[in-house]
Amino acid sequence: MIVNVRNTKYTEEERSLAQNIKYMSSKAYGFMREDLSFRLPHQRSLLRWRPIRYVRPGIDESVIANLKNMVTSMPENHRICQITWDEISIRKDLTYNQFTDVIDGFVDNGQGQREMVIGNKCLFFMIKGICSKWKYILSYYVSHHAVCAKDLAQLIRTNIEVAQSIGLKIKAAVCDQAGPNQSAFRILGVSEENGQFLFKGEKIHFMYDYCHLMKSMRNTFLNNHEVITEDGIVRNLVVKKLYAIDKANDNFKICPKLTDVHVYPNSFEKMSVSRATQLLSNSVAAGIEMANDPGLLGEDRGLLKSVKPTQIFVKRMNDLFDELDVKYIGHKNPLKWPMRRNSEGKTGRLLDHIQYLQNIGVRKKNLACIKGFILTIRSVISLCEDILDQYPSLDFVLCGKLNQDALENFFYKIRASQGLNMHPTAHDIQYIVARLMSMKILRHRFQEKRSNCEDDDDVFLDWIDDHSNAEENGWDEDLSVDYPDEQLAVGEDPLIGNPDDQLAMEEDLQDIPEELFIDEIPEKPAELQVQRY
Repeated sequence: MIVNVRNTKYTEEERSLAQNIKYMSSKAYGFMREDLSFRLPHQRSLLRWRPIRYVRPGIDESVIANLKNMVTSMPENHRICQITWDEISIRKDLTYNQFTDVIDGFVDNGQGQREMVIGNKCLFFMIKGICSKWKYILSYYVSHHAVCAKDLAQLIRTNIEVAQSIGLKIKAAVCDQAGPNQSAFRILGVSEENGQFLFKGEKIHFMYDYCHLMKSMRNTFLNNHEVITEDGIVRNLVVKKLYAIDKANDNFKICPKLTDVHVYPNSFEKMSVSRATQLLSNSVAAGIEMANDPGLLGEDRGLLKSVKPTQIFVKRMNDLFDELDVKYIGHKNPLKWPMRRNSEGKTGRLLDHIQYLQNIGVRKKNLACIKGFILTIRSVISLCEDILDQYPSLDFVLCGKLNQDALENFFYKIRASQGLNMHPTAHDIQYIVARLMSMKILRHRFQEKRSNCEDDDDVFLDWIDDHSNAEENGWDEDLSVDYPDEQLAVGEDPLIGNPDDQLAMEEDLQDIPEELFIDEIPEKPAELQVQRY
């Protein structure tokens, strides 16, 4: 294709190569084709070969049909998955879509259910393998502000039903602890005592993203002067006093990683879970104990009485996060080992954390994050037991996969698809999502220092035509937990619409800057935790 003069009949491998070069850099592609005279296809041809041109709000039949073909080739244990959902803000805008002959931008729940109200949110549903490395956008909806709890509960049922109808085994439902999500849980009959939802004979374990819960726990600790525990009263003044000692001493730091953004965060800085895990960490717990022995914390009896309970609380939160944040086997920290059959040690520690959390309180306040943690821990235990009992071939379950990192990474890609566009329009979303799904952008590993979530290593399911051979599609080798990802083939669907018209729109979607993709950063020690949210 590159060095030989030939006709314009390109093989599937050449088409895939050209599409990936175009994705990586439009300028480089144009330079190679026009200035260096490489025999690369025209951009209109690349659009014509793209498997999916746009994704409609709601349940898109083409999206589900492709997923159904992929599921047909999956081994049974690879079909075990979770469903997760979250919202992204979009810009209020009305745009005429010449391909669908509708005006994009209104509230749209799919299947023709549109309202004459301009939307400013997009709710996405993603499914993600629990015992394998794959993920897939199932649907999205345009809404005005947050979707109400009643409608959200119905959308959850609808998406679970669609996933189950094509052969997937939805075992878990994961979301953040936003108000509509809590209300939707209650509508579905999910509570702190019972985290299971029975849908058409299948048990689905509902839980909150433990990363968001960790952030909420940090905020509770900093926003309340006194937190009551079974060991005594926990006071944030202990950590603030420790930080003040460090700031006054230039020669020696008890907790060198603590900064103002950890101890005195503003509203934006409170959104960071990485700083929450660094504040509630082993190093801070050890620093509190170290400062207390020589009497560095002063002579205030009330403060000194709270030192030990505060040290235990910080240590507890660090250990609880380590128990849930299990991403791979063989970690040197025993707390970050996966859940296995008859794993009484790990299960016992998690149950002990539940007992500790049940005795935490704040005067005149009902702490939702405490109930969320208890629900999540119970659901994680029951989910792992359910999977290991039902699938004898599986030896372990990685609890760290039960979060929203994959969906947060997807949102990052959406915002970066036009250079730096924090609020794309509903019209842009249709083409951006299609481009991400078609070009497999989510396969790129990235982790930026100030990113909101940790990089996930899941493979975004490709659009392919031939699914007759499971080994050829790479299920055994590409998507299992024990093997690295490989590049899958790209297929071809018939042309939809005029490529010249869409090409003009596509040229407005700027390339994602290459500096946003950097090599994977090794995991930090447990006391420092990882970059998150």
